[in-house]
Amino acid sequence: MDDNSLLSLAARLAEEAGAAILAVRERGYSVTEKPDQSPVTGADMVSQRLIVERLTVAFPDIPVVAEEWPVIGNETIQRVFWLVDPLDGTREFTGGLDEFVVNIGLVRDHKVALGAVAAPARHEVFAGFVGCGAWKRSAGNEMPIQVRDVSPSGPVLLISRYDADDRRLPSSLRKHKAADTVKMGSGLKFCRIAEGQADLYIRPGRTMEWDTAAPHAILEAAGGTVMTIDGEPLLYGKPTDNAFIEAFNGQLRAECLSAHWFLSLADAAEKLEAGRGDYNEQRPHGAIGNKVPAALMKSAHAASPCCQ
Repeated sequence: MDDNSLLSLAARLAEEAGAAILAVRERGYSVTEKPDQSPVTGADMVSQRLIVERLTVAFPDIPVVAEEWPVIGNETIQRVFWLVDPLDGTREFTGGLDEFVVNIGLVRDHKVALGAVAAPARHEVFAGFVGCGAWKRSAGNEMPIQVRDVSPSGPVLLISRYDADDRRLPSSLRKHKAADTVKMGSGLKFCRIAEGQADLYIRPGRTMEWDTAAPHAILEAAGGTVMTIDGEPLLYGKPTDNAFIEAFNGQLRAECLSAHWFLSLADAAEKLEAGRGDYNEQRPHGAIGNKVPAALMKSAHAASPCCQ
């Protein structure tokens, strides 16, 4: 099966899992707490079973790493594997909000290759294949998406509603001359940047790899980028944590390359709790959209309508 077929299947499964999640919400559910004190519901498990079973049947040779069945300790990470978050934004889901998504991403050689994100309560599906472009389906219409240039009035910044008052947010971000700051949950933030509705997202708290793989692929496919504080690509299947990661456009990346920005991020990172995570854990990160000049980001790919 070629990559276009892989992406089509991932998008279809994300949409089907999203419908299953809405059905659970309609009939009612219970909420329990995992060891890390994050919530989990029956909707998480229904979605995960659907996705994992279908991916395993379709591609028995490609392992699936999912939130409720993570890879831990010294288990071997394969060269190619699926990364799945069956319900990203469980707190939004249980809180009656619509900012929860289903993430299905494919990793090759530690880099995201493609991803699909469904926002079932908003009837939206996003998908992207790195190097070949990204698209969005909404209200029965499918259209290509691409990051935008920053408006003269300033960038639109996205912040998790749970991080808005976090003192670990870099002072550079607080002082950024933004036209607007929007609180939003889940990987939907990456998708809003990918479709040109926002410009920058930085997260001061840790995330897991399944939180970012699929939306990362979509953002990069749409012309944005995600990188670590050291300016390196964000990698997956890691034996150690990530430092801060950023996803953004060329204009903002130029600003981020200043010493003040990086020192602010490094200072915030040093305040994080020490300790090694499992293969799927990431340290604080962010996302920046917009078109990335080749001189600034040689690895970035401009979005094209489709892969040939």
